[in-house]
Amino acid sequence: MSDWIQWGIAAIIGILSFLAGRYWNLLDRRLAKDKNTYQELLELLPASSMQYLKENDFGGAISRREFSIWSGFCERCKHPDFVFLDRKLENAKTDLFNKMDLFTERIAIESFSLPTGVEYNQITPADDRKDPKQFEIVRKELNDLSIIVYSAYVALVNRAIKTLL
Repeated sequence: MSDWIQWGIAAIIGILSFLAGRYWNLLDRRLAKDKNTYQELLELLPASSMQYLKENDFGGAISRREFSIWSGFCERCKHPDFVFLDRKLENAKTDLFNKMDLFTERIAIESFSLPTGVEYNQITPADDRKDPKQFEIVRKELNDLSIIVYSAYVALVNRAIKTLL
């Protein structure tokens, strides 16, 4: 009888070990996928572009190169393969996407290309508006949105560092 008990215990331990190994393998694959997504995010939104977003006064010239980077991130977020498997990371990415999408939409609506070339945009100056106060309202809105977007970016990066590294 004790042989059967030992055999049963050994079988249970073996089955549990097998299941634990499969679970850890699944976690490793999920972690690898999330690391790849995070790496892609850092390539889509380089630190220099996010620093520009944080420090630029959007009442002046707006770099179309930077705008293109931010728009590219928003377009990539719409693809189903650009996803974090970790729910908290995905929620943080979605939050960043929503804020960045609103920000780029407002820039697209409120700005125009400068006559000096296609490298910069500018919001309509106060002198060219029916209500000159509207310039300061739009400027403040864009500057406030840029800080909100930057904060969402920092929150996502911090969460990714805690989760993935």
